[in-house]
Formats: sequence, C-alpha cells, structure tokens
Amino acid sequence: MQANPQASAIPWAIGRIPRRMRRCWSLMKDFYICDCARVENQTITSLFVVANKQVKSKKNGELYLSLTLADRSGQLQANMWDNVADALDSFEQDDFVKIKGMVHKYNGRWQLTIHKVRRLGD
Repeated sequence: MQANPQASAIPWAIGRIPRRMRRCWSLMKDFYICDCARVENQTITSLFVVANKQVKSKKNGELYLSLTLADRSGQLQANMWDNVADALDSFEQDDFVKIKGMVHKYNGRWQLTIHKVRRLGD
C-alpha cells in the first residue's frame, strides 16, 4: 500500500502501547512511513504495528511473509524473503514490532524488504 499521510493509520493502536513503552516509542521512532522518499534505497530500523500478516509462496514454493505495516503517518507493504521460518511465529497481526529493512520502490509504490523483525516486549 502507498504511504498516505492523510490516513488515520492506527490512532487506536497508540492507546494499546503499554504506558512504560510509550515514551520509548516516541524516542525510538525516527522513521515514519511518510518519510520513504527521504530514505529511498537505505536501510532503516523502526517500530510499526502489523496491520496485516500473510504467509505466501514464492514461485519456487518457498514461503515468504507479506505484511502491511502501519504507523501514525500511513501504511506500507513489507516483505520478508529470507529466514522466514525464524520469524513466522514470533509475532501476530496487531502486534507492535521492531523492523530492520531496506526501503525502495516497486512498481511505483513504496515497499520495505525486511531483514530482521522482532515483536516488541521480547
């Protein structure tokens, strides 16, 4: 999905962040989805909520993760192509996650290729 600064991305989710983590969230969040153009083809590490999680098959039959990530500025399509088995059961939809990955355009839309993912609180 395209980054959309007008979207009320996940305002409900911020209330779900435990109080002790809210301050950390604001201190650690230096990349927002609306900043994709600023960091094109760069590796970022940031926090998101998983708006959608799907396990799909590559053409060769191997599995990959297809996620829709969200923050207060919009939503972003993200894919994890490698080490999927390690990450598959480590988080669920609606969880808050810390992700490291490369921001790039694919077919004219912003996308994130995930290198590492972990659920917050772990």
